[in-house]
Amino acid sequence: MVIGGGAVVVVIAIILSSGPDKPPPPPPEEKAPPAIGWDTERVQTAAKWMQCVAKSDRIELAITTDLDAFQKRFVLGDARLVSTLSGDARSVLKEQIMEALFTKEETKLLREFEPYNGRLVDAAMATASAGRVSLDVSAKPEVQTRYVSPDGTIEVSFTTREGKFVVDGFTVTSAPAIKVERVVQKRPSHAEIKKPEAKEIERDGKKFRVYEAELVPLNHLADTPDALREEIDRLVPELTRADLVPRERGKIKTRLRDIGKPAVPRLLTRFLAVKADSPEGIAQLTQLDALLRDMSGQSWGFSPAQNTVLTSPKENEDARTSALKQWYAWWYYYHDKPLDFAFDKEEDEALPAKVKKPTGK
Repeated sequence: MVIGGGAVVVVIAIILSSGPDKPPPPPPEEKAPPAIGWDTERVQTAAKWMQCVAKSDRIELAITTDLDAFQKRFVLGDARLVSTLSGDARSVLKEQIMEALFTKEETKLLREFEPYNGRLVDAAMATASAGRVSLDVSAKPEVQTRYVSPDGTIEVSFTTREGKFVVDGFTVTSAPAIKVERVVQKRPSHAEIKKPEAKEIERDGKKFRVYEAELVPLNHLADTPDALREEIDRLVPELTRADLVPRERGKIKTRLRDIGKPAVPRLLTRFLAVKADSPEGIAQLTQLDALLRDMSGQSWGFSPAQNTVLTSPKENEDARTSALKQWYAWWYYYHDKPLDFAFDKEEDEALPAKVKKPTGK
């Protein structure tokens, strides 16, 4: 029997198709993901726009900015958009929009920071007509000291107009923390007392760093009325009278405490006049020291009555002088503050920092 040529071909094809060595079909080609990084056109356009704001480049910004969008953002002009205007009206409104970009507080980061990296927020935005670019930014060297960290993130939005990318907004998505500047208050001077100086003293076997000021007689406060001056000058010597009965002394103390701050300069001046080298002086200083402590909430390691028992007259007088110089230092810094400013405070806020105060017994 004769087999036709066509049949032979079919048989061969069947044999080949059923053979074990047939290679598998090639896999479908995978499309590469769209570029969304720093080097892409859209990301670079956003970065350049930010740099143009920092440089106040009006010409380039006029081309790359959606002026209508920023007019609305800054609430400028009337209901008419800048794109609908012409002539002087358009020029004036356009300049206002530009000026806002260059001066507004909300655009400060655009001006003070430099983009160094960025990406499209979503891969689909690589071909979309609008999208957003996330820019990593860093503070320029001249402003870095204003911020805790020099880095932040700004998101710039764009749209397409007449085949060109234009920026229509921005958002600060990660704001760098601004340093909180400590306000250093200028320490007040005093018309009669010179600026105190630091000194190390020893008391009860311990060393203390204190501030002392030179001793001078003190006048009344400038705003103390004449009648009150006369009353203070009468009451302060009465307070230290040896023959005064306790009830009368209590009344004087109460009145001077009520007078408050205006009485302090004359109490300190009386403290200056009384020495600690005799029992009479110790008795007078005890009254003055107790009243000043009561009025101010302060003490400076000097207890007249106790010192007279434990030390010699010279040591008493040295302790009195040191304590009084510390009272003067306190008054130098506190004369313009409320008298009870330092009540219940462990550390004196007006005196220089880290001053340890010896306490009286």
